[in-house]
Amino acid sequence: MKTPSYSPWADARLTEPKQNDLLKDFEKLETDVIGEGKHEELHRLLGTIKGKYL
Repeated sequence: MKTPSYSPWADARLTEPKQNDLLKDFEKLETDVIGEGKHEELHRLLGTIKGKYL
């Protein structure tokens, strides 16, 4: 699986397999700890706050 490039820093320092492992771990954390759909909910909230206060 090719990891999308989110960080030139990570691309320069971490192998593709390590980046894939980290991505899987973050996805598991999001599902198991934060909760399904919470990430998107927080992004919507940030958009609302940004529109209101900035």
